[in-house]
Amino acid sequence: MQLSTPRSSDWTSVVSADNAAATATRAAAGVGISHYITSVSGGFSSTKNGITLILKNGTVEMARWYVYDSKEITFGSPIKLPPNTVANLVLAASGGGGVSGTAVLTGYSI
Repeated sequence: MQLSTPRSSDWTSVVSADNAAATATRAAAGVGISHYITSVSGGFSSTKNGITLILKNGTVEMARWYVYDSKEITFGSPIKLPPNTVANLVLAASGGGGVSGTAVLTGYSI
C-alpha cells in the first residue's frame, strides 16, 4: 500500500444493497493514471457487528476493516492504487433480509 500527498477529492462512488454485498467501484482511469483513495465508509440500516469492509485494487485485497454498525475512515495520506486499475470497496452482506448496507469510496485520479 503506497501513501501519497493529500489533495481534495474529485469523485465519490456510493452503492447500497439489501442483504447482498455492496460494492462501490471506480473504473480504471487509463494508462498512467492512478486512483488515490481519500476515504472509505460502510454502514448498515440496522445494528450489525463484525462485517467486513474491503478495499481492493481490482480483485487484490489492499486493506480490510470490520464494521460495527458503521465505519468511516479518512486517510491523512491517500492510498495510491497502481495506474490503470479498478478501485473496489466491498461491504459484505448484512446477513439479514431487510437490512441494507452502503459502501462509499471517495478519491481523486491523476
